[in-house]
Amino acid sequence: MQLIGEMCQGSLRLSFLFFNPKKMDACLYLTRQMSRAHALQDYYPLISCNGKLLERVTTAKILGVHMDEHLTWADHITALLTSCYAALAVLRKLCNLVPYHVRKQLVESLVLSKLDYGCVVFYPLPDYQMKRLKRVQTTCASYVLGRYAVLEDLQKLNWLPIIERRDLALLKITHKALYDDTWPEYLRLKFHTVSAYNLRSLEAPKLAIPAESGTFQDSAARLFNILPDKLRHETGYDKFVRLVKNFLKQRAYDFFLFSFFGHGTEKLAPLPLSRPVER
Repeated sequence: MQLIGEMCQGSLRLSFLFFNPKKMDACLYLTRQMSRAHALQDYYPLISCNGKLLERVTTAKILGVHMDEHLTWADHITALLTSCYAALAVLRKLCNLVPYHVRKQLVESLVLSKLDYGCVVFYPLPDYQMKRLKRVQTTCASYVLGRYAVLEDLQKLNWLPIIERRDLALLKITHKALYDDTWPEYLRLKFHTVSAYNLRSLEAPKLAIPAESGTFQDSAARLFNILPDKLRHETGYDKFVRLVKNFLKQRAYDFFLFSFFGHGTEKLAPLPLSRPVER
């Protein structure tokens, strides 16, 4: 708290940066268990800026992402869905005035882009939150097609389902963290080290899975390690994205066959599915 106070009082004035106390709030990020155990619900940190005591808030909006104090992302998902449905409500007024390809482009630009923005920050999400995002994407497909849409219609629109869209975004960041020279060193991912005698493990690189679940290293490693060897060997970013996109499209299609028909092609059985099967 003393360090924050010193920063507010003018330690950044040499670079002509100043804090605006009218636009600053204080937020404590902690688990629900810690909050109950230490009775922190009513605790107000004594942090001041230019003589003004900062108000404690339960949710802070940072670069368009609502971060609540327990990092459940419930407030962000609610705000995101409200914005998406509001945009769709406006687009419905133009439904009979614009052709198919214009409706598709409008939805991709004004709605689906909101679902993609910052999705790596709140990855992973619990199943009930993912279902809320799926309903938005299905509503978008229904608007474009002019009828009720199902998972199979997303493939006709050349859209990845919401799970695959989020996986693709995470894999893009993962590839940059491995091979981009401009990536920050403190966010580098760690490769899994294997014995020199285990030749089968040296066929393609794998990432180390940490003990802490839900972190960037954990989510990236679990998703990257199930990719085929060809994809994990690819160091070129553009080619990697193209191959991963095709892989995720096939995974979504196989999942559709398995979910609705209980069977699929012969190659469905060994295909690693990182998504749950919904009934």
